[in-house]
Amino acid sequence: MVESLKERYLPYVLNRTPPGPPFNIPPSEPPGLQPIAYYRLETLKELYDVDWTTLYRTNIKAVMEAYRNGSLKVVEGAVSY
Repeated sequence: MVESLKERYLPYVLNRTPPGPPFNIPPSEPPGLQPIAYYRLETLKELYDVDWTTLYRTNIKAVMEAYRNGSLKVVEGAVSY
């Protein structure tokens, strides 16, 4: 009989995964945001100082602020561009 993934790997994950959040919240960012929001904030910070983004810095800054204050949330399955 074939074991299900849950039966086979769940004990491994539960016993081998360190406690705590799966990532470190950047100290410069507020607590309580969606995990993906932290990832996107870090990505936007890297983009902010790239030469080709100078025309978009106002927008990048606004998106970062919206993530930080919670008015912009990641919606699974939705796409923004």
